[in-house]
Amino acid sequence: LAELRERIEENLTRREDSRVHKQLEDKILKSLAERTEMDVPEGLVSEQIHTWRVEREQELVQEGKTREEIEETLATEEAAETGEIEGEGRDAQIRANVKTYFILETIADQEKIFATEKDVADRVAGMAEIYQIPHRRLLDELEQSGRLVELRQSLRHEKVREFLRKKASITPVPGSAPEKTAPTAEKAADDSPEASSEPPAAEEGSGPESEGSETAGDGEREG
Repeated sequence: LAELRERIEENLTRREDSRVHKQLEDKILKSLAERTEMDVPEGLVSEQIHTWRVEREQELVQEGKTREEIEETLATEEAAETGEIEGEGRDAQIRANVKTYFILETIADQEKIFATEKDVADRVAGMAEIYQIPHRRLLDELEQSGRLVELRQSLRHEKVREFLRKKASITPVPGSAPEKTAPTAEKAADDSPEASSEPPAAEEGSGPESEGSETAGDGEREG
């Protein structure tokens, strides 16, 4: 019973930490996007929803959600994405997501941030445990569906987000003791590499669905 209680507490703590980290990372990326102007390629807009699903799934895995919770959350959010957000509002959101993708890719390239084979193997092992299926079977499914490339890209973007969060400056929290501090997203955005105003030229096999398939190299940086 004590072990079960400890696992539940650890799971709740991990979920809360993940939520707080994501809020700060989103704020930093929003600040970067607001100061970056670029024309979003039309072809990438239509691909964004699929890419979003892969990255959202990984966020839920990191939060420690069960397989049932992950599938239910994705189904609910996808229904909202395609049904409730319509017209200009939905188009604007998708374009914002593509813009964020290019910002993450630009920073990853400049800072030499990559997802290593160990990163991928560890995440697949974690997903196999959550989904309660053999590791080899899940790996085969990911490879056959092309999702393994997308998983690697998602892991790379996670590292960039962590990199930006850790660069956030520390400023005193109003009304707190002097030693208590809080990160400032705006300062992290100021210190981050500026994303190019021109998105990378579209090449065969590139884009939000297939970019980020680099293997680990000497220039790897662990976020």
